[in-house]
Amino acid sequence: MMRCKPALLSGVAIAFMCLASNPWLSPAEATTINLVDKNAAVTIDPNAGMTSWTVDGVEQLENQWFWFRIGTIGPESPIHAVPLVSQSSSDDDFDAGDEFAQLTYTDPNNFTFQVQFELTGTGGGQANVSEVVTFTNLSTTAPLDLHLFQYANFDFGGDATDTSISILNPNNTVQQNDLLGALIEEMETAAVPIPTGYDVGPPSLFVGGGLGLLDDANADNLGNNNGPVGPGDLASAFQWDVTLDPGGSLLLSINKLILTRPIEIPAPAAAPVGLWMICMIAGRRRR
Repeated sequence: MMRCKPALLSGVAIAFMCLASNPWLSPAEATTINLVDKNAAVTIDPNAGMTSWTVDGVEQLENQWFWFRIGTIGPESPIHAVPLVSQSSSDDDFDAGDEFAQLTYTDPNNFTFQVQFELTGTGGGQANVSEVVTFTNLSTTAPLDLHLFQYANFDFGGDATDTSISILNPNNTVQQNDLLGALIEEMETAAVPIPTGYDVGPPSLFVGGGLGLLDDANADNLGNNNGPVGPGDLASAFQWDVTLDPGGSLLLSINKLILTRPIEIPAPAAAPVGLWMICMIAGRRRR
């Protein structure tokens, strides 16, 4: 039987070769997951990411998902280029519909990526999605040079044109605003205090039919543009660069709060209301 050696991957082709050599590991059949809680609903496609988020029956999201690169040689790849080995959803508060989902992707002997989603609706014109991401180096001997990206394109009120988007100090929070709604999103990590890179701009900057930073043929890094940018069709991305020790993991907590009303986007130095909302969503964690 062919065996896989631990290695730093520059792409994902080796992942499928490794999968074929391990008959004990079978990819899960990817099926769409629908989460519902009170006034909010989310659709998660294991082959595309979070593709819908409605609040009070109105669409707010185009797409949010994760991309990665191993080493310094491109290109970046969406995480679903790695085999999906399990998916699940559950009802945690015993009302109608599931609120929690988990997806696990594994490149045998190299790494595993797991993301958990938890939807919380309120019935009061807002909703929250909390994500916990764990990226683990499965090698027992070799470090893993990881470059992980999160891309998000929100379209408030189902309208692609939004007023503005910006990244606030310490460069781990994005605020997006429109006449039809607002987003506050905060990134937290257990080992790395802030993302290594960040950027805001039109969606084509990141995924542009093979020409964006994430979907072209090159090894790209984000440009650290804080903004504000707008008006227009707006998106954001964050990047984490970390070397994982053998058996080591990167743990991220990502919290998104949507308000179906505009907010004043405060200056980073003086923002008591905005910071209160950020602290509120940062405090929500999976038990």
